[in-house]
Amino acid sequence: MYQENEDYPIPEKYVRENHTPKAVAERIAASGAIVLKTYYEPGFDPTQPPFPTPSIELMEEIKREAHNNNLVLAVHGNSLEAHDFLGNAQVDIIAHGLWNWGNYRLDSTKVIPEEIKNVLDTEIENKVGYMATLQVINGLNALTNPDFLNDPELEHVLPSGLIDYYKSNVDGMYANVFGGAPRNIIATNFNRISDQGKINLKYMYDHGGNILFGTDTPSSPTYGNPPGFNGYLEMLEMQHAGIPLSKILAMATIENAKAFKLDKEYGTVETGKKANILLLNKNPLQDVTAYNAIEQVVIHGVPLNRKTFSAKGIEE
Repeated sequence: MYQENEDYPIPEKYVRENHTPKAVAERIAASGAIVLKTYYEPGFDPTQPPFPTPSIELMEEIKREAHNNNLVLAVHGNSLEAHDFLGNAQVDIIAHGLWNWGNYRLDSTKVIPEEIKNVLDTEIENKVGYMATLQVINGLNALTNPDFLNDPELEHVLPSGLIDYYKSNVDGMYANVFGGAPRNIIATNFNRISDQGKINLKYMYDHGGNILFGTDTPSSPTYGNPPGFNGYLEMLEMQHAGIPLSKILAMATIENAKAFKLDKEYGTVETGKKANILLLNKNPLQDVTAYNAIEQVVIHGVPLNRKTFSAKGIEE
């Protein structure tokens, strides 16, 4: 979408009227999609010029046109600046937690700075959906620890040839993201950033925030966000953050369904709803590993044995 204060000309091959919030929202709705996703991302490298970010006026117009077309407005943002802007803009969902604290750092006291709390409090007050996506940072951090690839669960998720490829290219994949930075320094920094994300998620839960489930799979060129398994890892991290098992179950079912306006079809086991169900051998209200104790997967009422989906089974 074009913003009036951007000082570069629109290339001739693009028709300006096709890139207004109204035109974009209508095009998305016509495609059958249910979400309009945009971003507030000033950038990742302080040595480089910042990325363009939307004005509050543009974001208000995007939100209005999204809602006029019965779309949910989700916005990428993970920094203090982004969450401050998006919380005040009262977007529907912020896709990522507030783990980038700018000039602030989580120290040994584990106390959230007041400036961070103020931003979270605004999101709580405005009932903004908060999708923590803790595995974004953990997935990047996995590049510092190739032992991640020795997890036996990966054999069911990824073809053996792909796992072998990753193992033979761990140094190149690390360098592609982090250059020549020492692994121990990157790991220390990312552990702190991960902790910042977790402590904010717990604060949101403790104070009645609208927390939702999401993983951003894959978030970057890393082997640390394996599809499917990444959702399970996210649940483990949420429990590690102090989120109760009952809340994790609700987030992954009815609360996400409500946030995306799908609760008339999904989210609970009820007559008339679509039967997409996991049959577990453990109680997820007692043990988070229940989500890895799946007996059957029911998709649109059709029961399937979990082993059907194993990468090992396909190769055999």
